[in-house]
Order: sequence, then structure tokens, then C-alpha cells
Amino acid sequence: MAFSRIILAFTGCMFAVYGLMCLWDPATPAGYAGMELAQTSASTEVIAMYGGLQIGLGALLVAWAWQPHRVVPALVVILFCVGGLALGRSTGLLRNGTDVYNLGAVGYEATTAILAAIALQLERRYQIDTGTAASQS
Repeated sequence: MAFSRIILAFTGCMFAVYGLMCLWDPATPAGYAGMELAQTSASTEVIAMYGGLQIGLGALLVAWAWQPHRVVPALVVILFCVGGLALGRSTGLLRNGTDVYNLGAVGYEATTAILAAIALQLERRYQIDTGTAASQS
């Protein structure tokens, strides 16, 4: 369905673009989060986890957005990964207090996870209505 593919492509692009920014200049996202990159290993960690991992996840989601048989698994990946980010960030906010960066991030993450859950339900209904669930297994 188009709604699901839009969510996948948009989320994938957001992750890839943010990952590229982190790869290019790790001090920028670290600064947003209030982290100091005091050692080269800290900078490398941001480049790898915030840059490389997000670029890879983003590229995967964009690629899967155009493969109908991969849409449901990709939505599950978003639900668990981005939902996990929202859960972890919410826990941090409750434990440590709020700030603008993390409030914005948790808003994006929670909204994305909720939209993925809605898209999964719509995909399930579509498969039931069209009888395609059995043929995709």
C-alpha cells in the first residue's frame, strides 16, 4: 500500500540523511545531544553508530519500500527499532529531565513507531481483503 511505502521511504531517507551528517561531522550531533567527543574513539563511535548504522538502516528501508514482499518486515523493523529508541529516550527524559533536542527526537520517534504500527494494521487488513497473505508466505 502507498501509505506503508511512504512511511518506509520517508523514514529511510531521514535515517540516511542524519547518518550522512553524523558521518561527515560527528561533532554536530554530539553537540545537539550535549556530548563532548574528548577522544578519537568517541568520535569514531559517533561516526559508526550515528553515521554508519543509520545510513545502513536508512538505505535498507528505502530499498525495501519498493519491494512489496518486504514492506511488512520493514515496518516491523521500524516499529521495533524506532519504537525502542522512543522507549529508551522516554526513559532517559523521565530519569534525567527534559531538553529541547530530546523532546523533539522522542516526538519524531514515537510518531514514526505509531505510524508504522498503523501501516502494519492496514497491510494486514489489505492482505485479508485481497487474500494475498497466504501467497506471500
